Amino acid sequence: MEPGRDVTILSVGGLPERLAALESRRVDAVLLLPPISVKARQGGFNELAFLGDLGLDYLGTCLVTTRRTVQKNERVVRRFVQAFVEGIHFYKTQKEQSLKSIAKFTKLKDPAALEEAYNSYALKFMAQVPYPNIKGVKAVLDELAKDNPKARSADPNQFVEVGFLKELEDSGFVAKLYGN
Repeated sequence: MEPGRDVTILSVGGLPERLAALESRRVDAVLLLPPISVKARQGGFNELAFLGDLGLDYLGTCLVTTRRTVQKNERVVRRFVQAFVEGIHFYKTQKEQSLKSIAKFTKLKDPAALEEAYNSYALKFMAQVPYPNIKGVKAVLDELAKDNPKARSADPNQFVEVGFLKELEDSGFVAKLYGN
């Protein structure tokens, strides 16, 4: 499908706003993620595809800072990345506490929605070591290139720093967390 020719793409807000737009028939389709996707199915809407099963090169949530911050505060950045990896471990291995956290953050009480959110993020979307998806960075650059020609020739690797993650993994820290 060609955006602008075959379909019109609208920005309608975050997940709750997207569901509301779908329910009010202002749009024909939206991208939803758990736990809101459960509410949509419960409302009689059909799921066309699950994002986690499509094998798309996609850049999801990521940690971002400047090179200068990394250089000036390497110790702090290293500790932050370690804490982030430990947080992922907690989320993946402490299901009950994680479900409570999801419920608090999303203000949802529906057990099916909370369960789907946990299973999607903890089991499908979130890697033990959250290396950035270089092909996903390239996809973002390709999209930006439509308005900024410099993005077309940019090297995706110049926008990522994997050294801290590699250091954690090579040291055995991650394997130790997961009991490997």
